[in-house]
Amino acid sequence: MFLVVDCDLKKLKIWSFQESRKGLSVKFFTEDLDELTDVANLQRYIYKISGRVNIKAISFRILFGGDYFKKAELVNSSFLRKFEKLTEFFPFYIPTMSALLKKFLKIFKQIPLIAFFETAFFTKLPNEERYYALPFEYHKKIGIKKWGFHGIFHEANAQILPHNYKIISIVIENRSLYAQFQEINHFQLA
Repeated sequence: MFLVVDCDLKKLKIWSFQESRKGLSVKFFTEDLDELTDVANLQRYIYKISGRVNIKAISFRILFGGDYFKKAELVNSSFLRKFEKLTEFFPFYIPTMSALLKKFLKIFKQIPLIAFFETAFFTKLPNEERYYALPFEYHKKIGIKKWGFHGIFHEANAQILPHNYKIISIVIENRSLYAQFQEINHFQLA
């Protein structure tokens, strides 16, 4: 069994993939993060999902990797130190995700935990695309540039067709991240 974990600050979403003689079984689970406040609650929840089946690996969809993460990485203490340096760029998400990853590390010491970054796809952009439509002085002063999101989806779309094809890949969300932040009970806009 393999698990894929996604966290949006309010909900923990988990997909389980289990191979059997009948083929691949995929199941989806979701739980409020407030219900998984401690390691014991999270462990019960994961074991409820996996049952007695051995989990071979757990992957995490991480929204933001900044310039530190250009590819998938194994989650460990070194990873977490580097990841937490991104807090100033994404102050609501990074601490929440970091706390969740630490809980998984405590529970699953022998299972590979792998982080995949939505922004990694965009780290290879040429400079003219990375800074397009932004005054370059902004980047020199405060490091602003296009980070890009939904890179996992764009990369998958790009790999479907031959490399000589031109592709327009668009992700349409049903709501913005700003709207999601406004829904968090403890978050107040000034």
